[in-house]
This record gives sequence, C-alpha cells and structure tokens, in this order.
Amino acid sequence: MFQNISRFKTPVSYPIKQFVRGFAVKELPWCKPSSKISNDRNALDGKEANSEDKHTIGCIPCSISENSDNFKFGVIAAMDESRIIGINGDLPWKIPEDRLHFEDITRDKILILGKNSFMEREDFSHLEHLDKAIVISTSLQEEDCASIRDKVVIARSFEEAVDMANTLQSLKSDSDKKGERELDVWIGGGQLIYEKSLRHPCAHEIHLTTVHTKSEVDLSKERVSYFPAKYRWDNTFKEVPSLRRESKDLERGLTYTFTVHKRLQR
Repeated sequence: MFQNISRFKTPVSYPIKQFVRGFAVKELPWCKPSSKISNDRNALDGKEANSEDKHTIGCIPCSISENSDNFKFGVIAAMDESRIIGINGDLPWKIPEDRLHFEDITRDKILILGKNSFMEREDFSHLEHLDKAIVISTSLQEEDCASIRDKVVIARSFEEAVDMANTLQSLKSDSDKKGERELDVWIGGGQLIYEKSLRHPCAHEIHLTTVHTKSEVDLSKERVSYFPAKYRWDNTFKEVPSLRRESKDLERGLTYTFTVHKRLQR
C-alpha cells in the first residue's frame, strides 16, 4: 500500500501575509472603556482642565519604552529584624521620625503602592503630601477614593503602574533639564510590589529603615508581609556608608537605622 505514495502531489504552500492593525484606545490593557482620557497635560497633573476630565482617576496612555532612557525610581520601606513590613495590612510599630523620613523623601513625588498601603487610613491623610499616588489593585474602584480623586491613579498591574509613572514624570519634569535630578517616583510596598520593583532595571536606590526589634506574630491567624531577603538584591545594590544613620525613639524604647543602597554601575 506504500508503493504508490509518491503519486500524491505535494500540497501547495502559500506565503503567509502579516497584518498589522492599530488598536482603539479602549482595547489597550491599561485603559478601561469607561475611562476618560485627556490630552491636556494639566488634566494628568490633577489641575483644572475641562469639566469632564478634571475629576478622572482613570488611565494614562504611555509606554515605558518611549521615555525610559532617564527613567528611574526609588524604593522606600521600613522593616524589623525579621524583615516584617506589615501585619494584617498595618505597620507593626508607630515611629514618628520614620514617618517624617518617609514624607520628606516622597513629598510632592509620585508614589506607587498597593491597595492595603493605600487604605492605611480612612481619611487618606497619609497621602496628602504626595503629588500623585498610583495604586495597584484589581478590585479598587474610583468611588473607593472619591475624596482624593485628584491625587489618585488606578493601575491593574505593576507594569502598568511603572508605565503610568514614567509618563507622569515626563510631564512633570518637561521644564527641568538640569542634568541628573532627584528621583520623582518611589515604590511604597507591599511585599509583591517590592519584589517586582527590586528586579526592575529602572530601580535606582533603596531607602531602608531597619527597626531593631522582632515583631511577635501568629502565622496561623495573621497576615504577615515581608521585605525581600537581602541576598536577593545586595548583588545589585550596595549601601552608601556615609548615609547610614542610627536613631532612637525614647518614648517607645525602639532603636532603628536608616540606610541607603544604590544600584551598582554596570
């Protein structure tokens, strides 16, 4: 039965054409169909635009590949000696100096953070000092942050948040051409966001507060978040010894250390 197989003709192959099409705005992953997008830069900065755009939390059209040559962000965190950064969505300690340290670094800057960090206070007073907060959440809705809608942008993934921050920074700093500027974008947690940010090539430095205590937790009942282990990032970032600072909260009897770790030059 195999002797006559050669009599069958070889199927004709036709060249495959490639088609490239444009995408409507509503098809892009960083934008919801119901969101309003303004081309006015003032609208993106939360300033007065037209009445339709000025209260939009929504989406920002951007691509990290377009303006990423000078894009850098910093990571800021506080942890205890067990690397714990949060228990049940809240800080395990309240240290006023560390809070002021955080506000000084991120004041008038863009902060990328997760939903739990965003919802830390009901009145959102912990975000008032920011220029913009980019909240990464798959469930957060615009009505959840109506009281500060002019400061908030919602992203559905870390990658989308970084793209948004890149665009916001480029709009904010168009008039600033003075060479190397201080960082305008910061990462504020939680755990998964820290893990992704430290692996990102645009991560430039880490500002870390280490509280010299070990929080007591019941892992069977409490949700505990951790900062990534040092061995996972200390081959990329090295501490700047001259910026190390020791301090103490006399009222609470806590000692802590502020350190800065900068990305190694390639």
